[in-house]
Amino acid sequence: TESGLARHNYISKETFDLVCKQAGVAENTNETILKIMLRLGVAFYFKPKENRTNWLILNPEWVTVGIYSLILDKKVQELNGRLLKSDLQNILIQQAENQTFFSQKKNYRFEPDELDYILGLMQDYELCYTPDEIEYFLPMGFKQNYTSDFIKNPSEVTAFFFEYDTLPTAIWYKFLVRLFKRKIVSRYWDYGIEVKSQNATGLVEFLTINQKKIKIWIAGEGSIELLTLLRYELDFINEEFSNITVTPKVYTEDGREIAYFEAIMAIGQKQTIIADYYTYLPKELIKKVEPFEKTLQNLYRDLLKTKLNKSEIEKILQNVATELSENPNRPIIVNINQVNPSITVSPIITVNTETRLELPASSNALEGKLNFLREELDKKQADEALKIAELLDVLAKLRETPTKEEAVKKGLLERFKRLGEWLKTGNDVAKTGEEILGKVDWSQVHQWIEQVQQTIQTLPQ
Repeated sequence: TESGLARHNYISKETFDLVCKQAGVAENTNETILKIMLRLGVAFYFKPKENRTNWLILNPEWVTVGIYSLILDKKVQELNGRLLKSDLQNILIQQAENQTFFSQKKNYRFEPDELDYILGLMQDYELCYTPDEIEYFLPMGFKQNYTSDFIKNPSEVTAFFFEYDTLPTAIWYKFLVRLFKRKIVSRYWDYGIEVKSQNATGLVEFLTINQKKIKIWIAGEGSIELLTLLRYELDFINEEFSNITVTPKVYTEDGREIAYFEAIMAIGQKQTIIADYYTYLPKELIKKVEPFEKTLQNLYRDLLKTKLNKSEIEKILQNVATELSENPNRPIIVNINQVNPSITVSPIITVNTETRLELPASSNALEGKLNFLREELDKKQADEALKIAELLDVLAKLRETPTKEEAVKKGLLERFKRLGEWLKTGNDVAKTGEEILGKVDWSQVHQWIEQVQQTIQTLPQ
């Protein structure tokens, strides 16, 4: 229809809450309705960052048309993906000059504040980068036909590859945006980028036709530090695409690729690696690409994804730490501290495991109580049951999230905090819970929630 909210592409989140109230929707049920709308695809809502517009999109196609009109416009290609905001305004706002398929398909109009909203979304989804909100970089528009002068001699540079079973360009675009944010980009083109940090320089190549690899080459003093930074950013993105199999590889001086995890495990087992009838010392391969502490961090992270128990993980880490030690006469003891996740290598070093999220034991008790309560509420208060289901969903996703940084980016910490506060102040659900379960110790439930929140918040960023 052309009446009411149906005439709008978007409304403010505050207007949505007011409409719900006027319609007689029970207090604290707005978020449940919004969640259903999002699941059905009839609305789009992305919680804004500071100074961003807080809009609820009632016509998701409007946003889609706006984004694709920008990234696919011929001017983006003509300017090598580097545009001023005035260029983007001409593309999106001045419809008469816009010849894109999407603007012809739908006669949408965009105002300056709507352009700002769309550009904000593109930044949040790592589709573009801006250092000053005047100049914008759109990786999808970077030109082709560029050849780097970087010399890829494996005997003179540090090399590290990521091999994928399938390699979507979205991984590459997100990676480029992150490197622009780091301010280490010196030259760029469609499927390649040159980086520079202090005295180290590097080349990163994106290969999709036959190899499906991202190749990193680094030269100069500080090579390991620059490689570590690049790997960190790419590891973070790879976690977002967890359904894609990724195999990190080290590169030998004579041009052979060795699986990174295989090399580390060979160190712990005191074995050599044989590839194409050539023998390699895994210790030397690994020492060339990362410091001792980083090897233990990465191995620890990978072992946590296996079904090995704590003692088995400690044993493998112990063997690798002993083999990599520069002083074999000095004893090394590896101990995994589960209260504040880290690997303590005594007496030499303590290795922080990149602020990996490890929820406290109280989260298990909280999950059990919430599951039981949800099942009982399903019979009497469906809205409250859905809200508890959402809290359980956030809790489950936090368990799967490897780092605090990723949890922040996905909005999981904010959602857990909001839902936790609702549960602590929701008198209706507490009263119903008491009726169903007898006497519920809600102070204990609240304490568990606070323990989870405090554990996460105290982790360094």
